[in-house]
Amino acid sequence: MAENPADLLSRGTTIDALMSSSLWNHGPKWLPDPSEWPSPQLLPIPPLVLAAAVETEFVPFKPTLPDTGLHCVISIKRYSTLRKLLAVTAYVLRFTDNLRAPVDQRRIGPISAEEYATARLRWLKDTQQSVYDKEIDNLQQLTRRSKTPRLLLVRQLRLLIDAKRFLRCGGRIHNAPLSDLTKFPYLLPAKHPFSRLIIWDIHRDLYHSGTNATLTALRQTYWIPAARQLIKSALRTCVICRRVSGKPYPTPDPAPLPSIRTQNVRPFTYSGVDFSGALYVRHRGEELKVYLCLFTCATSRALHLGIVQDLSTETFLLAFRKFAARRSLPTMMISDNASTYLTAADELKALMQSPEVKRELGKRGVSWKFIPKKAPWWGGFWERMVGLTKSALKKVLGRRHISLTTLETVIVEIEAALNDRPLTFVSSEQGDIEPLTPAHLLHGRRITCLPHEVVEEDEFTDPTYGEVCGNAKLLATILQNFQKRWRHEYLTSLREVHRATGSNSQTVRTGDVVLIHDDTPHATWKMGIVEDLMTGGDGIVRAVTLRTASGLTNRPITKLYPLELTVTTQPEFEQSKIHQTEKVDATTAKSSDHATLDCTTPMGLSTSTRPQRLAARKATVKMKKWTRTLACCPPEDVATPEH
Repeated sequence: MAENPADLLSRGTTIDALMSSSLWNHGPKWLPDPSEWPSPQLLPIPPLVLAAAVETEFVPFKPTLPDTGLHCVISIKRYSTLRKLLAVTAYVLRFTDNLRAPVDQRRIGPISAEEYATARLRWLKDTQQSVYDKEIDNLQQLTRRSKTPRLLLVRQLRLLIDAKRFLRCGGRIHNAPLSDLTKFPYLLPAKHPFSRLIIWDIHRDLYHSGTNATLTALRQTYWIPAARQLIKSALRTCVICRRVSGKPYPTPDPAPLPSIRTQNVRPFTYSGVDFSGALYVRHRGEELKVYLCLFTCATSRALHLGIVQDLSTETFLLAFRKFAARRSLPTMMISDNASTYLTAADELKALMQSPEVKRELGKRGVSWKFIPKKAPWWGGFWERMVGLTKSALKKVLGRRHISLTTLETVIVEIEAALNDRPLTFVSSEQGDIEPLTPAHLLHGRRITCLPHEVVEEDEFTDPTYGEVCGNAKLLATILQNFQKRWRHEYLTSLREVHRATGSNSQTVRTGDVVLIHDDTPHATWKMGIVEDLMTGGDGIVRAVTLRTASGLTNRPITKLYPLELTVTTQPEFEQSKIHQTEKVDATTAKSSDHATLDCTTPMGLSTSTRPQRLAARKATVKMKKWTRTLACCPPEDVATPEH
């Protein structure tokens, strides 16, 4: 029979049986008499084990204590600002104090300044004890007048422990008229999250001042080894500072010349087209606004100028037909995106994107390509000709208003003069051949001089003079000679003006959030997300496709200012442990394929695992809606080479 009273309850019994049970009321029968108590049965110790126990020296047991401290209760990596960390710490400390205090002495209401200061000191002590535990033990041993040598850091910074057990730095400014906190600042480690939070808090309190101002304010209270490097690295991740004073992506080395610039083809096979600003002329007693339509050959550097009275599709097609009739039909036309000029930007944009223009050029077998927006240097071979034409017009006309007929004459003469400009070295020796000009490649001779030497009148009556076939062969031979000179003299001279002046360190990535440079104040620049990289033939990225609030566009990387933000796709967002607690709607997050904005905190600290407030949840929902709108919005002005 069992003699354990607990068996009555564990095995079950009735109330009456329990009340009348002698085992429940008095216990086992042998309990009152100690002589009847059972004796324990001890097992014999084996001889070998006993001998080993006798011979082995006794070592006292020292249990391994778990890692303790404030950082074990509150994860500092969850907080992006010092004020949030101190507020949470103050509430935790208040809660623990209220558990011990009477009800009438418990503290409620907002956090006081004293509680903030206590929380700061608790984190300061916890940081010092977790990082500088060896230095603290060394200083305590030195206090006992032991012969323990001082550690290197203790000697270098002259460390000491104050009355409140904080680790401070000494120095040689004991007699300076400064506060004790400035003369003996607290020591903090350089790579600790608490140190970065303090730097960010000081930087924000100083209205995002620079490195020197932040370092000066920091040294009033704290001493951090290599503080200047830490502040610089921290300020590089400040989004607000980068929005105002950030730098663009580094400019890469100039790209190799495209094949359209170096192929030995007929003139105007590859042509660039552009419009100049408005010119004002007098026509029938009225002031009329006209534009220059400029066609430039990519290989021979020849020029064709035309005047158009407006920027309509019909007018441009007429100018193109004149150009094709006089200079031959081109194979490829290249232009900018028609928004590099402030004047008539809307008309130029509509003209370049007009379906009628594309249809007409397609019938004639002419392809049209665009350079990235806001990158006029990509079309340098025609922008240079625009500058030369404008310079000649300003010098010839000045501020005079001439008639349309006079302007047409002046434009043709400027065209002839520019086509006679030398492409190769101009020698000062009398016996050297004349330099190569675009006119030589077009006509086999210069335009602004007589075509042939003086011929006597009787030679014209000679029936054998000037046979047509012979002249044609002669002209072909002359053009071939000029093409040979173009290959050997002009192409080789292009190497002289191309030097490696940039940086090829590629830092732009798909998903980067950037500011887009514009001709407006810095604070009004728009934000965009890098959607695709445009890699050149040498493998270097010089332009990207961007997704903005108004659609897709493109820009060169030198016009983009990174904000140290990254966009990740939704599957990566779901798989990331960092962002699991930031999901607002799990069903929507799993079914959505849109990009989600991953805003890195200003100091590079992860803030994703802390509980979100209502305002943060609303902000996350708005960001998701914004990115969804960007993905669904139709493109605005994407330039594709198939046009």
